[in-house]
Amino acid sequence: MKKYTNKIIITSLVILMPMVVGFIMWNKLPDIMPTHWGFDGQVDGYSDKLAAVVTGPLLLLAGHLLCLFVTAKDSKNAERNEKMFNIVMWIMPVISLITSYVTYSAAMGNANTIDRIMPIFIGLIFVVIGNYLPKCRMNYTIGIKIPTVYTSEANWYATHRMGGKMMMLAGFLTMLSAAFEEDIFVSFLLTAVVIAAIVPMIYSYIFYKKEKAAGKELQPLGYVRIGNKTRKINGAALACVLIFVVAIMFTGEIEFNMGEDFLEITSFWYSDFAVKYDSIDSIEYREDFSTGSRTMGFGSAKLLMGTFTNKECGTYTLYAYTGADAHIVIKSGEKTLAIGCKTVEETQALYDNLLATVQ
Repeated sequence: MKKYTNKIIITSLVILMPMVVGFIMWNKLPDIMPTHWGFDGQVDGYSDKLAAVVTGPLLLLAGHLLCLFVTAKDSKNAERNEKMFNIVMWIMPVISLITSYVTYSAAMGNANTIDRIMPIFIGLIFVVIGNYLPKCRMNYTIGIKIPTVYTSEANWYATHRMGGKMMMLAGFLTMLSAAFEEDIFVSFLLTAVVIAAIVPMIYSYIFYKKEKAAGKELQPLGYVRIGNKTRKINGAALACVLIFVVAIMFTGEIEFNMGEDFLEITSFWYSDFAVKYDSIDSIEYREDFSTGSRTMGFGSAKLLMGTFTNKECGTYTLYAYTGADAHIVIKSGEKTLAIGCKTVEETQALYDNLLATVQ
């Protein structure tokens, strides 16, 4: 890691730069800012100003440092392709700049920015990775990670050449979607992901079968040479993942705070949300509300949050405890928000307060 100290410092500062810009623009930004968009390009999540400015860059910085640490600790470090490592180095900084630009732009009134920027941005990532993927030497952290590529170096390079072509094709398809309506983007993106993921897997397996039939000396299928130290690291990482999953499934709270001008909803595991009182058209207390199915968001044994769909409301936003016996259904224009507190009594009390405030 010492070799890349200067680059790590520079890229980390770039990731945090939007946070500095946010504080400079502080007085121009609204108190509630859009921070999440659905596949249709419409805002479906909001956060208060401080969370919108600070949370994103800090989370990206944490992910950035973790990715660099794992990549630098690769046991095949000496053989790693420097250009591919530079891509890993700059992915998070670029994401930080783009997402912050979209967030600030939407907060300042340009709500349609994401419709054109995101397809082009995602497509460019595919193209850049596809361009350098064939140059990636065999390693355990960067590249196409499927068992058959490790059976021989010939399989690795052939698969990565094919993978590079498919990634570039996927990138051009994704960028092309920017010229169409928003809902077309989803179809193009899914097609691109299938092409980039499935084709190289099939190609590698066919290549493996041909080499095996030709009697070439191969490593055992899925062979990866790792030492005892690496095994311990992997075991510790797996334990951390399991603990994290259990924590996500059974912990977390949703807080419903009634401010002077808006209802703010916060949760540790998902983006915050807010609805202004003067934008509310109707409020209804329901004990027979069917949540339907989640299309995007967070779901656990304790909490349900995000974008949902059901027959009654179509696509709507839900913040509720799993299995809540009562819900508050709030309509604002064409948008619907459903809330479910931990108990029926809490939901009823919140409903009464909202009703009194809005009226």
